[in-house]
Amino acid sequence: MNKQVITINGTVTAVNGATAKVLVERTKTHPKYNKSYKVSRNFHAHIDERQNVTVGDDVTLIPSKKISKMKAWLIK
Repeated sequence: MNKQVITINGTVTAVNGATAKVLVERTKTHPKYNKSYKVSRNFHAHIDERQNVTVGDDVTLIPSKKISKMKAWLIK
């Protein structure tokens, strides 16, 4: 039985060494007023040595084991 891997799409906002800060935005609907609004969250992701990631790139994140206190995602 194969497990589905959770993937998250976002935009790189900062790069610092082997860490990229990725902004993920999604839309939610208010339960009472039925109005759409944006919700954003920042994720810290690990950059592999052979990946060239710059600010403004659209990337896909996949989960991994905990790399540091804040990093638990890899850039695909």
